[in-house]
Order: sequence, then C-alpha cells, then structure tokens
Amino acid sequence: NVTPESTFSLVERLEQILEPHSEAANAFLLSKSLIKEGQNFRDVSTKVANMIIADASGFISKATAFANPPTE
Repeated sequence: NVTPESTFSLVERLEQILEPHSEAANAFLLSKSLIKEGQNFRDVSTKVANMIIADASGFISKATAFANPPTE
C-alpha cells in the first residue's frame, strides 16, 4: 500500500543521493535491466529505490566504477 506521499519522498531521497551521480547511476541501472532505455533512476521500482537508499554509498561506488572503468 503505497501512498503518493511516500512515493514522492522516495523519489526525493533518490534525487538527493543520485542527482550528482545521475549519469553513472542511470548507466548502471540500465546495465542491470532495472530501468529501460529512455528511463532514469527516478523510474526504478520501489523495491530497488529502497535498496539504493539503504546502501547509498555502496550503490554510488558500484555505479561510478561501472561508468568509469579503470583504464589500463
């Protein structure tokens, strides 16, 4: 049972966490099939959003590592 308020605050929290890393986050989520082409991190499911919020720093480090692979 999701109220509009809880959904809105979830997206707001995602924006606070991921906005500075939006390109990396979107590329990473797309690679994991958690969003479709043309979507962005705001379009993830509530379950995924909660997982990102629960481990924001872990998610950001995974996403930035994916988006910026180490160069040889």
